Order: sequence, then structure tokens, then C-alpha cells
Amino acid sequence: MSIAKLHVKKNDMVKVTAGKEQGKTGKVLRVLPGKGRVVV
Repeated sequence: MSIAKLHVKKNDMVKVTAGKEQGKTGKVLRVLPGKGRVVV
């Protein structure tokens, strides 16, 4: 399985698109490329 390229970097402002925080915006704290996720 290949690692997907994430187009966001640490300190980017992003909008949450899923989960209980959906619709909120925040700053990226960590990028987890192995899981295809970021921590906001």
C-alpha cells in the first residue's frame, strides 16, 4: 500500500470535513502521512 500525498503542511489553516467537529476551522499541529490524517 502506498502513502497518499497530503497537500497540507504544519501550521496551515484547514476546515474539518468529518466527525463531531465538522465545519470548524483550525491550524494543523501534526501530519500523519502513514494514516493519511492530520491533527488540528
